[in-house]
Amino acid sequence: AADEMKTEKRAYVTCLNLHSEETAAQEFMETKRLMHNEGGRSCYHGYQSFKADEVDASTAHSIGVALAQELWGDRFQVVIATHCNTGHYHNHFVSAPIRGRVNPLSKRQV
Repeated sequence: AADEMKTEKRAYVTCLNLHSEETAAQEFMETKRLMHNEGGRSCYHGYQSFKADEVDASTAHSIGVALAQELWGDRFQVVIATHCNTGHYHNHFVSAPIRGRVNPLSKRQV
């Protein structure tokens, strides 16, 4: 999700409850290990798209961060990356599944 070309040299990448995007995958797996839930999904992926010329990159990213904070708050680890390489801006959300909680991107309740 945090491709350098797609995110304007990573200017539009934010992490919630993670040290950095570079360590996100390791942190997701460590959380699963600490929660004694090493099987199953490693993460969930969702996206949010905007119409062409509806917003600029900064606004799209701010909206994505606000949405992630509303959905996941301090309960989940999330990477938010705004892609700028298409005719419209769009946000990617990659979140860790945590046992015992409901992840809004999950199709089933945990």
